Amino acid sequence: MSISDSEKTTVVPDAETLRQVAQTLGIGIAIVEPDDWTVLFENANFFKWFPPGSEVDEPLTKRLHDLKADRALSRLQNGRPYKFETEAQSSGRSIPVAVELRELSDSSDQIVVECHNISKQKQAEYMLESYSKMAEKNAREVEREKDRVERLLLNIMPKSVYEEMKEYGTVTPQLFPNASILMVDFVGHTEYLARKTGAKSFAMMFYGRRLKVALVTTHLPLKKVASSLSIEKILDVITLSDGALRRLGCRAPRIGVAGLNGAGGIPIGRGVSMNETPLWTTFLGSVPRLFVFFALLGLYRWMPNTKVRWSEAFWGALAATPAGA
Repeated sequence: MSISDSEKTTVVPDAETLRQVAQTLGIGIAIVEPDDWTVLFENANFFKWFPPGSEVDEPLTKRLHDLKADRALSRLQNGRPYKFETEAQSSGRSIPVAVELRELSDSSDQIVVECHNISKQKQAEYMLESYSKMAEKNAREVEREKDRVERLLLNIMPKSVYEEMKEYGTVTPQLFPNASILMVDFVGHTEYLARKTGAKSFAMMFYGRRLKVALVTTHLPLKKVASSLSIEKILDVITLSDGALRRLGCRAPRIGVAGLNGAGGIPIGRGVSMNETPLWTTFLGSVPRLFVFFALLGLYRWMPNTKVRWSEAFWGALAATPAGA
């Protein structure tokens, strides 16, 4: 069923209906007289955000402290709306509010005041500004790090090599007759290189002209060294060292193994070390007592204001040694 234009009618709501609709809006609405800024109508939100003070009929200029009345009237007379932002109180906290004033209609001099809660808009702007500042800060840090790396690389390589590596990502081999070698050491670099090269058996070696030292353990506290050693580890490093020395041109490498016990390498007989003999064990156990004996002997013999003979000092020190040790 269609309705012709002649059958259409325009329904104009009455004032009470408009008032009820305005009260249900989520924005603040007020209608004021431009002569004295008297508030003729306001909905619940406007009253909540900008309540009157001591006087119930306070003009809009006293309720909206950021309103510049003369400037607003000037813009409205030129047919342009007047906009500004202010703060309102809602549930004990301040909220930002955008206010717009415009003429109600061409036939009326009354002014309609429209207020919008822009809290979410301000939050979005604040977050955007924070992210922007964070991005700028990160960009500055990246630039500083790039400058630091560039200065470091220019300190360890010729500028032409650096420019070529920066431009193409690779460097053409060149001959530099005068050059220095930079050695960089960091904890775990041996293991790092082993992982990168896929090496299953590896060791760290210090290379000198007359002496080369290969390590069985690296970067361990002394108290953990003994428990981390094993015959297999030691033999593995010996085998690696022998192979490395032969590749370096040594036909018959002479390899010595340094032990944890400083006296472990003193030979006594064929296949026997000093620390394996009962005499050596007895001597090591007697060292504290011998030290106490000689200390007491000297104390008894040269004590001031006494005349003690050697024999008396000897027997006195011998008698006191078990207690002192």
